[in-house]
Amino acid sequence: MQKTDLTDSVSVNGTVKSGYEASVTVADSAKLYKVSEVKVAVGDTVKKGDVIATLDTSDLEKQIESAEESYSDTLQSAQTSNDRAVADLETSTVQHENTLIDLQAKIEQADESLQDAKDDLTKAQEEQRKAQSTYDSAVSDYNTLESAYNAAVANVEALNAAYTTAQQTYAQAKNNYEVAVEIYNNDGGSPTEAHT
Repeated sequence: MQKTDLTDSVSVNGTVKSGYEASVTVADSAKLYKVSEVKVAVGDTVKKGDVIATLDTSDLEKQIESAEESYSDTLQSAQTSNDRAVADLETSTVQHENTLIDLQAKIEQADESLQDAKDDLTKAQEEQRKAQSTYDSAVSDYNTLESAYNAAVANVEALNAAYTTAQQTYAQAKNNYEVAVEIYNNDGGSPTEAHT
């Protein structure tokens, strides 16, 4: 016996269908555009990544161009606003620095005024202390003089009393003398003898 390859074949008529079919869908946003060209025909085999149709994107391109122009205008406006803001910031910074310089000068002036006021207060307190010392000394001198005056008044009063007593004693002595003279004269003597 001889070995041979066996071939079994069958002839049939009909339509061959793929075992796998898939529907082609597009995003909702793409449905707004018309198909401008179909790249495949019915029955063509396609694989992942193949372009099967192109859309008419002229309106989209116009929208993109308009958006780019709007973006450019917005960017220019933003740049202008930014430049203006930078200039305003620089101006504000200079004004702020000038204000700080003015405030610093005013603070230094206020410090000087405060120191002057403190110095004036110290001088015034010293003057007050001296005035108080002078016043206290004057009060002490016054009290001393008052004591001396009161003592002098007391001495004057004592002298007046002594003078009054001396006057009374003198008057009494004079009266006694006159009485003695009168008695002596009545007795026949002479006043000259009475004195001796």
